[in-house]
Amino acid sequence: MAQHLLYNEIDLNADSLEFIKNNFKGLAKEAEWQQLKNYLIFLAENNSLKLCGAFSGNILINLALLIADQKQLSLLGLVNNENFKHENGSSFLIDRILQQYVGQQSFNFMGSNIRGIEVFFKSFGAELREYNFIENKFLKRFI
Repeated sequence: MAQHLLYNEIDLNADSLEFIKNNFKGLAKEAEWQQLKNYLIFLAENNSLKLCGAFSGNILINLALLIADQKQLSLLGLVNNENFKHENGSSFLIDRILQQYVGQQSFNFMGSNIRGIEVFFKSFGAELREYNFIENKFLKRFI
């Protein structure tokens, strides 16, 4: 279905930030948006941010936020315009990113404990790896 979509890597600028702000799910407060925005700007200033967009014509419909280093690309997030959900832009982006960078860098999906997301990533050949985390709130204050 997504064969008519166009892939393009874009810069972090006012337009891409506006797209992220309008379509990123889970940012309940303005302070959370500012924190994400500052982090993206920090990554961009350190040449560690890659933005890969799916376009329908000249309209940006999906955006993959990637943290890039010499050895690995890590998926920070997929940002989707819900009005174009039927276009399967996220699948298109992951497929194109893997095609473009296979053999050059490994790809880290950065996981999820949500079953639907796990199944989506496995469809691209992702391997399940457990990450350690600290659950004790008392210990977290000291770390």
